Amino acid sequence: MRYAIYFVPDPDSELFDTGTRWLGYDIETGTTFSAPVIAGLEAAAWSRLVGEPARYGLHATLKAPFRLAEGTDEAELVDALRGFARSVTPVRLPVLSLINMRGFFALMPAIRDGQVEDLSAGAVRAFERFRAPLGEGDIARRRSAGLSPRQNELLDRWGYPYVLEEASFHMTLTGRVEADETQRVEAILTDVFEPVIGRALTVDRVAIAVEREPGAPFEVLAAAPLGHPLAYTRRVVQLDAL
Repeated sequence: MRYAIYFVPDPDSELFDTGTRWLGYDIETGTTFSAPVIAGLEAAAWSRLVGEPARYGLHATLKAPFRLAEGTDEAELVDALRGFARSVTPVRLPVLSLINMRGFFALMPAIRDGQVEDLSAGAVRAFERFRAPLGEGDIARRRSAGLSPRQNELLDRWGYPYVLEEASFHMTLTGRVEADETQRVEAILTDVFEPVIGRALTVDRVAIAVEREPGAPFEVLAAAPLGHPLAYTRRVVQLDAL
């Protein structure tokens, strides 16, 4: 079982609805959707585009997936989420843009934002005590991607190479797109996400997502608003408990 600390947009927001239907998966409820009807995009091609990111739902990673450290448990993690949420304030990103990030597309701030980077770094540090050390296989898999010396240092220290100054706040929309398909896919995404591209985004909640077994989709376990003195956590009832 693995957990992650995510920003997940408000489920009632246009961003969440648009992103969820594009990915075909609702991380809040575990609901899946059939392929959207999009001119010029067949269901099979859509499935290839979203196959990888769909399992994680619409989110921006604050602390990458981790297994619980010995001596910690899920209840403690949820309590820690409440405390972290109370300790930080919402961040307003003036402009959300569609960006090609080294071959895959994502929604992210038009320019790097120091406040949201500080929020991400704070989450990395605040939840570190819950992270079990990586196994040798996980470390080797990460290093096989060709990390920089600094990214290797971060992997050793924090269990993930893309944290702190190497992090980039983003919400992934596709897997890797072939070069000859880039323009077509970008045009499709620009049309689909037209309601949110170019608008402001307030990062105002934090969530724990859980992967109950290897390869299973992540689901929100609990979420809390940022900066509220009475920050609550909303637990999501698992379907298998009904």
